[in-house]
Amino acid sequence: MNYHNITVDDMLNGDGLRTVLWVSGCMHHCRGCQNPQTWDAKSGIPFDEAAKEELENLPKAEIVLSGVKLKCRPLDELDDIKFSNITANGKYNSFVVFDTETTGLSAAKDKILEIGAIRFENGIPVAAFETLVNPGKPIPEEASSINHITDDMVANAPAIWQVLPAFDAFVGKSAVVAHNLKFDLKFIHRSGSKLIDSNRKYYCTYEQSKRLLKGPTYRNGEMTDKDYDVYDHKLGTLCEYYHIFQPDQHRAVADAFATGKLFLKLVEEKQ
Repeated sequence: MNYHNITVDDMLNGDGLRTVLWVSGCMHHCRGCQNPQTWDAKSGIPFDEAAKEELENLPKAEIVLSGVKLKCRPLDELDDIKFSNITANGKYNSFVVFDTETTGLSAAKDKILEIGAIRFENGIPVAAFETLVNPGKPIPEEASSINHITDDMVANAPAIWQVLPAFDAFVGKSAVVAHNLKFDLKFIHRSGSKLIDSNRKYYCTYEQSKRLLKGPTYRNGEMTDKDYDVYDHKLGTLCEYYHIFQPDQHRAVADAFATGKLFLKLVEEKQ
């Protein structure tokens, strides 16, 4: 069997998003066909082991296609992940902070637009990982208004399946830190990342800050207790509280850097 191409996150050839294997030898010969080069069964290139491996490595829903089984990563696998707490005697010499920018809030429906990560060693940022990601569909205006990432910016960016192996390698076996960590974990896990590891430590600065810094209490929508440390536990609010410089909010690597600094402040607070 020959084929011409494999396209990922295709939106033009059926409902929803799909991976399309463009097989040679179409016998319909439709008038106005946009791909007449696929009519000849001898055109294209052989469907070999490399092509089969490419399909097998795509992080898509489970499908059987010409004997190839594609495996998904269900979100409920994250239910068993336990976040670690900052302790007075803990050692936090080495960790990786990461952040994602996305097209929306649903890991099941939306896509990653950008991944940024910073490696910290002994409290100092020593390495960075940063890449835009082509989501395979137009970016909603609401998302662009927040993260300022446009369709033109991601037009030539790699697809998520091309990015994740390098991201996973950058993180390695390090402890992982993020603000609202479960949100980011859902997106990268759903996309095919291998970051989930029962032996890894996970720290969520959002959850940690709620334990260490008191927020206001409300009743029927009205504030009842004005004796609080911060009025909410968003990253920007916490950076203001700890005087952490945050130059480029809602861009992945900048937010990862700020989150790393925040994590170190929370460690100081606890110890």
